Amino acid sequence: MEHIKQIAFIIHKQDDLIEGFRSVLGLAVENFFTHLFVIDIEIDMTEIHKNNLEWLDDMEGIYYSNNPANVKRYGFRYLTLEEMCNKFLEMDLIVPF
Repeated sequence: MEHIKQIAFIIHKQDDLIEGFRSVLGLAVENFFTHLFVIDIEIDMTEIHKNNLEWLDDMEGIYYSNNPANVKRYGFRYLTLEEMCNKFLEMDLIVPF
């Protein structure tokens, strides 16, 4: 993975959030630039999710959503699905959940 720098994780189900956060954070710790994309769903914010977002902020990870509720309530950057697709073109690796 020496040539991989930018990694996108795509989550579109509540059940995949914890594992998605763990994966994003694990690679961020290893100095990869990680990007979390939450598509369509509104996050049911738990204390674990809140802590993971804070840690992701500390690790300079970026998180996006096309759901305005996630943007307003939890600080996600808003992107439409089309904008997300364009962002995926910048990634070296895309991991769908």
